[in-house]
Amino acid sequence: GLAGEIGHIPYAASGQVAQKCHCGNDHCLGLFLSTRGILNEIRKLPGHEKADDFTEAVAKLDAERKERIFHYLLPPLVHLVIVACNIFDPEYVILWGEAIEPWIDDLEKELEAIVKKATWQASPKKILFHKPDSYRTAYGTTLGLESRVYHAIIEKINEAQ
Repeated sequence: GLAGEIGHIPYAASGQVAQKCHCGNDHCLGLFLSTRGILNEIRKLPGHEKADDFTEAVAKLDAERKERIFHYLLPPLVHLVIVACNIFDPEYVILWGEAIEPWIDDLEKELEAIVKKATWQASPKKILFHKPDSYRTAYGTTLGLESRVYHAIIEKINEAQ
């Protein structure tokens, strides 16, 4: 298929304390861009040490602490999108997931400009954010790419048939 587990791409920001993923590796992106990873970061904030539900914990954050968590998740998300764009050169990137939904408005303002400056050929044309009615499978951040690469592969397959 054309799917992979991008959540296990290593991401090590300077000054980060080593975090062990359930896969056995250190610093997997999923540790930073999942509801569990963000909830662990929220628990480091005074008064939130016992938070156990992601949605409730985010709802209890004041504006300053919500911004602090946004700046925690922004660098690994930027890294993820840049890596994917530099590999696949997509026209569109579609992001969704319970882990980033509370910050979608802020991400819409900042993410695309940062990514366009740092990617090869200023790809993608647009970063889109999706808010589904429910999150049955994505407990973290999901990345979708609408890519010329995929179209080229599909065209070659169709030509061969």
